[in-house]
Amino acid sequence: MKKKIYLSIILLFTINSFLKAQIWQPVGPDPLNEPSLVTSTEPKLKVNENIPYIAFNNSNLDKASVRRYVNNKWENVGTAGFSAGRTQYIDLAFVGTIPYVAYRDDNKSKKATVQKYNSTTSTWDTVGTAGFTAGQADNICLTVINNTLYIAYIDYW
Repeated sequence: MKKKIYLSIILLFTINSFLKAQIWQPVGPDPLNEPSLVTSTEPKLKVNENIPYIAFNNSNLDKASVRRYVNNKWENVGTAGFSAGRTQYIDLAFVGTIPYVAYRDDNKSKKATVQKYNSTTSTWDTVGTAGFTAGQADNICLTVINNTLYIAYIDYW
C-alpha cells in the first residue's frame, strides 16, 4: 500500500513540475500578425487538419470574420466581415475540411444564421434561410456528428 501512494506522489510531482515548465507562445512571427488585428469579441478557436482557425466578431466592421494560420501567418478565410450585419455568439465547426459558422444575426431580428465557406468562390454562403430560428438565438453552439451539422442555442421567443 505504501508503495502505491509513494509512486502516485512521485507521478503527481513530475506532472506538476512539467506543467509549470510550459511557456505560452503567440502563434505568429510578430505582434502585427495576430489573428484579428482588430478589437474582437467572442473568439472561437478550432483546429482542422492541424490548421488553427479562429472565428470572431470583428468589432471594427461589426461583422463575422474567420482567419486561419498557414505558412507561418494568419490569413482571412474569405472576406473579413462577411456577415450581412452585426453578429454575436459565433461558433465554428467543420464538415470534413469545410468550415461552417453559426451566429446570432442582428440583421435578422437576432435569430440564428449558418454560413459555410465556399473555397471555389472564396465566399461565405448561407446554409438554408438566414435567421431561421423561431426567436432570438443566444449562446450558440455548433458541432458535427457523422458529417451532420447540429446547432444548439438558447431560444428567446
